[in-house]
Amino acid sequence: MSILITCMFAVLIITPISTVAIGMAIQLNGVFVDTAAIGVAVITIVLIIHSLKTDKSGVTIAVAMGSMKLMIPNPFCHPIILLLTLTTGITYSVPVALFYVIGISASTGFGLVGLVRYLASINAS
Repeated sequence: MSILITCMFAVLIITPISTVAIGMAIQLNGVFVDTAAIGVAVITIVLIIHSLKTDKSGVTIAVAMGSMKLMIPNPFCHPIILLLTLTTGITYSVPVALFYVIGISASTGFGLVGLVRYLASINAS
């Protein structure tokens, strides 16, 4: 299940849909919160690496700072991004489940809200 959540949030972050709203609506908790966060981090890494080769440096910096929504057309122009995202999401969701990293549903997003994830993990552990 953590693999499914990771891949779903990796794809959701590049759509106009809010990942925090989805996480709170389906009431994610425990390990699934951090697998969703890993999904967001995975697509960020994939988009940064892809952006280095195809876009100007300003776009790469914007994506690194948390503006993945700018990259909405890229997976449609270059579908290999989705394959890389799913493969990396599967790989990185396993350690989260094995080490049982937990958080709260408000920390499923990216950016400043994502900082809550670390504090919640410390309190819950």
